[in-house]
Amino acid sequence: MGAAESRVIRVVSILALILTAAWIPAAGGIAAASEVASFRLSQAVAAPPEVIAYLEILDRQNNLVPVGQDQLSAALGSSGATIKGLARFQDQGEGVAYILLVDISKSLKEKEFAQMRKVLAGWIDMMSLDDRAAIMTFGQDVRMVLDFTNDKEVLKDEVSQLGPVDMHTQLHLGLIRALEMGRRTDPNLPRRRAIVTLSDGQDDFAGGATKAEVLAHFQVDPIPIYAIGFYSPPRKSAKEESLKILGEFARTSGGSYFRAQTGDFGKVYNQIWRRIHEVYVATLDSKQGPWNGAVSHLQMDLAAGPKALRAGLDLRLPSWKPKEEEIITGETIPDKETVKKPWWDFLPALEIRGLAIPGWAYGSTILALLALTVALIILLHQRRQSFEEPGAYASPPWQDAGPTGGPIMANKVNFPEGPATAGPTVPIAGAPVGAGASKGVKVRLTFIRSQASVPPLEFTLTHTMVIGRNKPPSDLVIPQDKEVSRKHCQLSLDDGAIKILDLGSKNGTLVNGVPITGQYRLKHDDIIRIGKTELRVSII
Repeated sequence: MGAAESRVIRVVSILALILTAAWIPAAGGIAAASEVASFRLSQAVAAPPEVIAYLEILDRQNNLVPVGQDQLSAALGSSGATIKGLARFQDQGEGVAYILLVDISKSLKEKEFAQMRKVLAGWIDMMSLDDRAAIMTFGQDVRMVLDFTNDKEVLKDEVSQLGPVDMHTQLHLGLIRALEMGRRTDPNLPRRRAIVTLSDGQDDFAGGATKAEVLAHFQVDPIPIYAIGFYSPPRKSAKEESLKILGEFARTSGGSYFRAQTGDFGKVYNQIWRRIHEVYVATLDSKQGPWNGAVSHLQMDLAAGPKALRAGLDLRLPSWKPKEEEIITGETIPDKETVKKPWWDFLPALEIRGLAIPGWAYGSTILALLALTVALIILLHQRRQSFEEPGAYASPPWQDAGPTGGPIMANKVNFPEGPATAGPTVPIAGAPVGAGASKGVKVRLTFIRSQASVPPLEFTLTHTMVIGRNKPPSDLVIPQDKEVSRKHCQLSLDDGAIKILDLGSKNGTLVNGVPITGQYRLKHDDIIRIGKTELRVSII
C-alpha cells in the first residue's frame, strides 16, 4: 500500500468518525421525538362490513408518529376485526365535514368578534373541493344558519353577517344540536367530521340543556369537538371553571381544547386545522361483527416499542347481513343459494301424445303469460283512470295573468282521497307573466313520500308560492296530510335564488332532515319535508 493510499484511508476514517459522532445524538433525538405520547380514537364510522377509525398517534410535540399496520390490532364487541389498511388522512384524498358552531352572545366584544369573522373566512378559504361546512349559532337560541355546502362565497357571506347580539348563551344545547348534525349520513358528506367552536364555556340560559345531557351524547358515536376557550378580562374563578368544563367536553368527544387570547385566534385555528388532519385512517374488516343495530365497543391496541397502548369508543352498528357469502373462520364460501340448480330443473317434463316437453319450456310459457296478464291489467287501469278523471294530470301551457297582474294557474292536480268529492283541485301558483315580468326559475317538485300518488309538478317561480293544507291561502294544497298546516311554508325567488320560509307551521319545515328557521336557500336535489310529505326540489 502506498503513502497516497494510506492518506486517503485516514481521511475517510476521520470523516466516518465525525459523521458517526454527529448521527448518534441526532438519532437519539429522532427516537425521542417519535415516542408515542398520545394514542386516541378521534372518530369511528360504521360502513358495513367495515369500520373506518380515525386515530391520533402523536408524540410530545403533537406530531404524527410513524407506525405500521402490524403494530395495531382491533376488536369489535366480542368479535375480532381485521385491519385491512392504514394510511395518513392527508394521503387519502378525503374531505372533512365541518360544523362551525359560533357563539353570538355578547361575551365576545365586537372587536374580538370581528377578528373571529376574519379567521373563519380564512378557514373557509383553506377548504378543499372535497370539504363541506355548515354554520350554526348559539345565543338566546340555537339556529342552523347554513346547511353543509362547499360554496365558499356563500359561507363567507353568512359569516360576514354574524355578530354578538344575544344577552344569553345556550352552549349546551348548541353542542347537542351540532353533535346530532355531525351524525348525518348524507351520501355526499365526507366521513371525517369536526365541530369547531369558540366560547367562554358559560351556559347561562335558565331551564336549558345540562352538562350531563351533553356528556350523555358523547357516549355513543361521538363527533370530535375542537374548542377554543376564551374570556374577556378580568380573570375570575367562575370563568376558569366554565373553561374547564368546555375542555372536558372537547376531550371526551375525541377532540381537543385550546386556550386563546385576543390577537392569537388565527394561530389557534391553524393548530386545530392541523389536529383534524394529522390522523391515521384505519380500515377494519369485521364481517363477523354484531351488525344488528345495537351498540358495540370498538377497541384498538397499539404496540409502540415497550409500550402497549389502548383506545376505544362505543358506536352503533346498523343492521346488515352478507348477501351471497357466509363467513367461516375468517374466509368466505359461496352461499347455498349460488350452488342450487335452476328453478326449471325442479319442474317435471310433460308428455303430450308421446311428445316430451321439458320443464323450462312450459315454465317459461307460464311466466310469460303471467307477465302479459299483469301488463294488461295495468294498462286497463290507466285507461279507466283517464276516462274517469279527464285532465287530472294535464299540464296546460302557461297562461297570462291578465290585466290584474295576479298569479297564473297551471298543472292542476287532483289528490285522490276517498269519495270523488273529497279530492279538491290543487292549483300551483306561478307569477306575473307579460311585459316587464321576470323570467323566473323553472322548478320541478317530485313527491318522493306522499299519501297520494302525484306526478312531478313543474312550474316557473317568479314571485312566491305558498304550500299548505287549505286553499285559500295556499297555492299548492296537500289536503290528505293532516300534519300539514293550512298555511305551512313559502317558496320565493330572491335575486335568482329559491328560498324557503316556514310560516309558523305547527310541525315545522325540514330541509334534508334538519328543521329550518328563517329563510333558507334551497339547492338542486334538496329534500323538503312538511308533515309526512317529502318533496325533492329540482332546478331545471
